[in-house]
Amino acid sequence: MAELAKAVGYRQPTSFNQAIQRGLKVPQLEAIASRLGVEVPDLFERSRTTIQCPHCGKDITIKTE
Repeated sequence: MAELAKAVGYRQPTSFNQAIQRGLKVPQLEAIASRLGVEVPDLFERSRTTIQCPHCGKDITIKTE
C-alpha cells in the first residue's frame, strides 16, 4: 500500500487511505490502475450475475439490461 501511495503521489499511506475513503478523482484512479496493470473498472467490485438459491443451492443467473 505504501508503494502504491507513493507511486500515485502521496507521501504517506494514511493520506492515501483518507483520499480513498473520500473518493478519488479520475486521474488518480487512472494512475492507480496503470500502476497495478489493470483497467479503471477493474478497481471496482462488479455486480454478481449469479446468486445461489438459499433453498436448493443451485446457481440463479441474473440478467441485466
